[in-house]
Amino acid sequence: MDNSKIYVVGLGFVSLVSSRLGSLELKTEADQILNNLAVTLNQVVFLGVENDYDVMYLDKKGGPDEGVFCGIGFTLPLHCTGLGKALLMQYSSDEIRRKYKNRKMISLTPHSITDVETLVKAVEENKERGYSTDIEENKEKVICVSAPIYDYRNKIIADISTSWDIKDQHLLKINALAVQQAADLISKRMGFVEA
Repeated sequence: MDNSKIYVVGLGFVSLVSSRLGSLELKTEADQILNNLAVTLNQVVFLGVENDYDVMYLDKKGGPDEGVFCGIGFTLPLHCTGLGKALLMQYSSDEIRRKYKNRKMISLTPHSITDVETLVKAVEENKERGYSTDIEENKEKVICVSAPIYDYRNKIIADISTSWDIKDQHLLKINALAVQQAADLISKRMGFVEA
């Protein structure tokens, strides 16, 4: 009697392993850059990826008030977070409309975007400037700025952000530039080559 069992690895398994290895590579390549950004800004910084209608937080570094913000593995809606809106920059306006056609956009604060046309407009503005913002959309009295990370296919695979108190709103452009520069460094490590 032959008790041996034969297992065949299917495409689903290969896809799952590949995506997990990609996340591991991303976290490895981003780690020191995120640490440096957190130290430079003296603020909490995050690394996120798209997970259906949410952003999933893959990493979190530094900051004097990091206990106030969400942690690794936490998810929040794409439409009302800086990280989420930067991830949406990979989609056309029509793709965003289709994605949210039958989806209720929940409000986390009175400032959250809750309709698709406002979201489309915000994402288009983000594409023009190269980063996204969240001004009290996720948490009241908190500002976030985020920039996308690209891979060797010129595809947005993740993004990074920093958050801070709204009383320091004057830091928005400075923080946006620092986050964009850090995202560009990670993109290069992920194989992105600017055309």
